[in-house]
Amino acid sequence: MTTAEDGAPGTTAEASPTWPSKRIHPTFVNDPVDGRLLMINGMSRMQRMIDLREVWSLDTADFTWSLLGQDAPLDAIMNFGTDTESSRVIALNIEPTETWAYDPASGTWEQRHPSDQPVSTSENPRFGAPLTYDSESDRIILFAGGSPWHMYSDTWAYDYNTDTWELMSPDFSPSPRGMYATAYDTESDRVLLWGGFTGTDENDVAMWAYDYNSDTWEMLENTGGPQQHWERHGMAYIPELDRVLFYSGMLEDEGVLPAETWYYDYDSNTWTEIDVDVSPPALAMYAMAYDPGSGKAIVFGGEMTSKYATNISPDIWAFDPVTESWAQTSQPTTE
Repeated sequence: MTTAEDGAPGTTAEASPTWPSKRIHPTFVNDPVDGRLLMINGMSRMQRMIDLREVWSLDTADFTWSLLGQDAPLDAIMNFGTDTESSRVIALNIEPTETWAYDPASGTWEQRHPSDQPVSTSENPRFGAPLTYDSESDRIILFAGGSPWHMYSDTWAYDYNTDTWELMSPDFSPSPRGMYATAYDTESDRVLLWGGFTGTDENDVAMWAYDYNSDTWEMLENTGGPQQHWERHGMAYIPELDRVLFYSGMLEDEGVLPAETWYYDYDSNTWTEIDVDVSPPALAMYAMAYDPGSGKAIVFGGEMTSKYATNISPDIWAFDPVTESWAQTSQPTTE
């Protein structure tokens, strides 16, 4: 497998392992071609640069993996999103700033060349800014991101069809932050954002909702939800319930927080903690996404102790919204 441009990264390995290595900061996206879950990239330990430049496919019928390639853009840490209308996975590379598109049908990466794009420099990298697809507007939405020494506060929208990043100009925005989580609420047509690292002592537990059509951010007061913000956590929209599922996170200076599972309903602005008998271990920096095929939210990887501990989970966990329960699938043992 080769990339779409000369000089882009290498080729697929001849022999493919059957299970991904343990990792932090992988990203799950939905394959716009056949509905699979794709997992992209990750890090074997906490560092500035990624070292696992891979694309994997997960079959959630039996939780088997297929390695599709080892040529993902080098520095696209966490910044991926699926453009369903164009059948592409969009990536924002951090150092240097580059926009890429992955075609799951052909297995190729194409570097795009927009005239303008969200700035990210080696001095002020834009870490921890997920790309979230607004299907009603056919736009990839990005907010802020940054590093402990500099946080951004801008809102951008990317149109694959015109290869254009648009710098939005809302009157009111969340405070500068990175390492937050987002999900697109299809019923309400809002990109929802919660938590994140601000580089300050700010404990922002409000829900933030962005409407591309009106270019507005809305702050919703948190009543009854987690009263400590999370960082490097996960959230996934469950369309059958019109709710967002939340799981676990960490604080920069305190390590991974106790495991919690929550629902959030944007329409009523209500939080509900789910009482589960079994759950994943306390985790942060993992991949999480809703899988339409199984009707479950899937979690893989993640740190179980603290930012630099390298105590990484190798397992898949699946949350079933029908039974409100978690189930574990571990890597098969070999003789």
